[in-house]
Amino acid sequence: MSCILKVEKLFSGYKELIIKDVSFEVNAGEVICLIGANGSGKSTLLSSLVNMNFKNFVCSKNSVWVNGKSISFMNRNEIAKNISYMIQNESCVWNFSVYDFICLGNYFSKNIFENKIDEILSTLNIFELKNKNVNQLSGGEFQKVRIARTIFQNTPVLLFDEPISNLDINYQYSLLKSIRKIVKEKKSCAIISIHDINLASIFADKIFLLKKINECSENENQLLVGNSEEILTSKTLSTCFNTKLETFLHPEYKKIQVYVKGNLNDETK
Repeated sequence: MSCILKVEKLFSGYKELIIKDVSFEVNAGEVICLIGANGSGKSTLLSSLVNMNFKNFVCSKNSVWVNGKSISFMNRNEIAKNISYMIQNESCVWNFSVYDFICLGNYFSKNIFENKIDEILSTLNIFELKNKNVNQLSGGEFQKVRIARTIFQNTPVLLFDEPISNLDINYQYSLLKSIRKIVKEKKSCAIISIHDINLASIFADKIFLLKKINECSENENQLLVGNSEEILTSKTLSTCFNTKLETFLHPEYKKIQVYVKGNLNDETK
């Protein structure tokens, strides 16, 4: 498989270091699920991949490459053509229709086709929202529209920061299934920050487990990379999430699943 996204010795943070010496590769057609405890730096890692210019945000140079080109030498339009990024929280001050809002995902292109947007809306089962005002949508509906805009950007790399928050369990499943289908068909790649470890195990080709920097020993990697069997072990997860966790094999999907057994300090069985 060809490598689309390469990250090497990435350091970033806000005033203080949050991401330390992280390296990985993502190949064409791969779906990555990024998991980790609150405050471990998942959003910071994703922001680093698009060289976000936040106040007090510092990121190492020449650490991120897309199709062999460093994003440090790309302008904002070039980055937008290569990486689409759905941030965790967003609002819209303008009374755009859903259709116009999705068009913003491909503002740098002169070729915007309505039938392509219709196709994405249909794939995500939200075609009925097309002509609605985005400011009149429910939180879950707006989340789905933001996902549609990210997909419409049509880049080789897709980044989603908690895309299934605010969504019911049925749509969480169907959304991840749709993203996986799109990535496989287009031979792009996706990194999805997610809290539901069990869904991550079912849909991810690889699991990225990000640990808090202050909980890593001097020679310990902050980011663990592997398949669900390698990463989702009781010992690793219990340490990372400071909770007693156990695993079992899903009877239908044959994927590792996780459940809470108790508090680490609870001596009862």
